[in-house]
Amino acid sequence: MRIVILVLLTGCFEFVPMAGGALAGSVVRVRLNEQGAPTVGKQLGVTPAILEGEVLDATGDSLVLRMTTSISAFTAQRVSWVGKRVAIPADAVAFTGRRTLDKRRTMVVAASAVAGTIAVFLSVRHMRGVAGGDGPPGGGGIPP
Repeated sequence: MRIVILVLLTGCFEFVPMAGGALAGSVVRVRLNEQGAPTVGKQLGVTPAILEGEVLDATGDSLVLRMTTSISAFTAQRVSWVGKRVAIPADAVAFTGRRTLDKRRTMVVAASAVAGTIAVFLSVRHMRGVAGGDGPPGGGGIPP
């Protein structure tokens, strides 16, 4: 049950455009431009379109990430990375967004979880009431 909740809550985040530079420690999504994908791909061995990870360093010339995920430019395949450091040149970036909680989606997920729990509870309660009955055990009835 906890795994289901965690999976649902991961969908409650969105990436919003960053005003100003990225701050060290923030979680970001970087969409690369057409020239940037092959440049960054040389460091990774695959050509990514999108990178996600934690900002380690941000200067006017580059952004250094500890990657968690990349999405392939050609196949749209999602690849998980465990702490791979990658330097992204500033001129390779088309979009940088920071991860924030999407309040609307979070409320929808929470309301759905509560409604689902209530529905299951009522269904189980109803099934017990139908199966159990009010008579004595053993089938009841008057012996002949």
